[in-house]
Amino acid sequence: MKWGLYPKMLLAFLAISILPIVLIGTFLYSQTKSALQDEAYSRLEAIRDAKKATITQHIDEKLLNLEGLADNEQVATRFEPLVQRFSSGGLTADRYQQLAKQADPYFNDYIKQFGFYDVFFIDLKGNIVYTAFKEPDLGQNLVTGDLKSSGLGTAYTDALKTKQPTLSDYSYYAPSKEPAAFFAIPYVDPTTKQTIGVLGLQLAGDRINQLMGTTAGLGKTGESYLIGPDQTLRSDFRTSQTSEVGERKINTVPATNVIAGKTGTLETTDADKHEVVTAFTPLTVGQTNWGLITEVHTEEVFAGLTTFLQRLVIALVVLAALVVLAAVLFTRTLVRPIRQLVHSVGAIAQNDLSQPVTASSQDEIGQLSRLFEQMRQSLVGLVGRVDTMSRTIDASLADLVVEAEETGSGTKEMAAAMTGIATNAQTQSGTFDQYTAELQSLAVTIEQTAETSLLVVSSTTQSETLAANGQTDLQDVNQQMDVIQETMQEASIKSHRVQDASQNVLAIISIIEAIASETNLLSLNASIEAARAGEQGKGFVVVAREIQNLAKQSKQAMVQVQETIDSILAETTDLQDAMQRGTEAAQDGVRRVAQASSSFDAIVTQSKGVTSEMTSLSHANRHVLETASHLVQQAEHLQSGVLAAAENNQLASEQSLTFSERMDVVHTLTEEIYTLSRELHEEINRYTIE
Repeated sequence: MKWGLYPKMLLAFLAISILPIVLIGTFLYSQTKSALQDEAYSRLEAIRDAKKATITQHIDEKLLNLEGLADNEQVATRFEPLVQRFSSGGLTADRYQQLAKQADPYFNDYIKQFGFYDVFFIDLKGNIVYTAFKEPDLGQNLVTGDLKSSGLGTAYTDALKTKQPTLSDYSYYAPSKEPAAFFAIPYVDPTTKQTIGVLGLQLAGDRINQLMGTTAGLGKTGESYLIGPDQTLRSDFRTSQTSEVGERKINTVPATNVIAGKTGTLETTDADKHEVVTAFTPLTVGQTNWGLITEVHTEEVFAGLTTFLQRLVIALVVLAALVVLAAVLFTRTLVRPIRQLVHSVGAIAQNDLSQPVTASSQDEIGQLSRLFEQMRQSLVGLVGRVDTMSRTIDASLADLVVEAEETGSGTKEMAAAMTGIATNAQTQSGTFDQYTAELQSLAVTIEQTAETSLLVVSSTTQSETLAANGQTDLQDVNQQMDVIQETMQEASIKSHRVQDASQNVLAIISIIEAIASETNLLSLNASIEAARAGEQGKGFVVVAREIQNLAKQSKQAMVQVQETIDSILAETTDLQDAMQRGTEAAQDGVRRVAQASSSFDAIVTQSKGVTSEMTSLSHANRHVLETASHLVQQAEHLQSGVLAAAENNQLASEQSLTFSERMDVVHTLTEEIYTLSRELHEEINRYTIE
């Protein structure tokens, strides 16, 4: 395996430990950024609403000024006379010039006091009969002249049409050589109650710039400005060197939204491509819809966030380093006994029983190590006892093979001698002396045979005893092998319990994943409901997003934990396979011991048969010896009995041949048992116990 348990567990611990740190850092950063963003939004919204109220109040005041001017006595005493003098003599008439000079001081003071640019008297034909500023528009006609489509012409037409005070939007006004906006109201003669013209006021642009140019709460980069329906400026930027009112078009997202009648706050780019936080709202000015936009550079808004982020990163790095150190130490402590156990079990699998299995903990791994140590010690004792018994059996069987071979040879020689005696007795019965000598020789040979038979009986009795002892030892070996097999089965059961516990963990992980999915769905529903709630649901939108992010991250952590559990299941499966192989090896040892026990049973049976035959042969030899002695003493009188003795010798020869054949069988069985004993010894020698 390219990835062992140590790196897997270390990575898992690091992931589980560092992930909450990253989540906490991300949460703190996002919360701080959100707080700064909310504060910036709130501040901008307050500034936006305040400026909107100021501009609205300013326009309302100008409309009130216009209505008040229409009721002013100075206007009442001069409007109709100026119209009449203009219609009768034009601008050059003395009476007109005299009346205009009398009106100029009052109206010049009026426009300075109330912040207007100019005052206009316009008759019902569209003629501009009087202005305080005396620009080229004086004397021109707003119905047929070049100023028909100007802002003043539009205000004049709308005032007569609606019979109400009107305001025309900013547009370029040629006589003033700059954009201008105009107020207009139908003028009714206080005596006749008839409309005799239109009273107009030109709005001074610098006053709007003054109101919009206040920077309280906007910092170093803040801007607040007005735009018209065509998205061109209705007030200048604070940094503008020249007036751009009515000329510069603002193509930004807030400008598009505010002209569409939307109110809101967002992060976007301004007209100069700077990242900004902006608040915008529509503004109704007369019959015209303006837009008011307030914005501050994002860098300035989140200036404090940079310092906070640096400190947060340092704290998180230090905490992560401590977590890494703790994870390394904990993983090393946990994996070290597992590695020691794997090394010791691997040595046992390689037939090396000399390395002890050490247990350095009291947990399940320590318990498993102690169980393996008990199994190793049992195997060491078993192998030692089997080796000792196999050596003893080897030595005994080697002697038994030699004695069986010698006994078989002696028996064959005895059978041949007895056959020769019988033949000589039948062919040379007439030679009594020679017969007597042969009988004496036969007596000696029978006596030796009897002694040899006694030795064989003793040897076979010893072999029977050793075979019985070997059978008893093999039964002990079989019991030890059963203990080993039970130990392996117990270890297998515990590994199955580990697998079952892992499966339970996987089931719990599945439940957590389901909870994460449900949490994700609930957060999505909460976001939708919060979005429906509008401004009141903004806080819940942020909380729902954080819950959704935590649900996703929890699900990812559960995937990583599930991968770690799968790895543990794979390791447990490998351990079960190793235990299965150990169980099979123990079962094979049981079969071999059973075979050896069967062989020893055969040895005991054959040894008992050999002992019985040799005992019978010994008794027969004694009987023959007594008969031969009696024949020697009675040779002169029992010559006729020689033939009978020869027949008896022939029978003894046949019995000796039968015994020789059985000794051959004993010799063959002994050699087979010896071979099996050597194989058992070689099998035992494969294990290293020292």
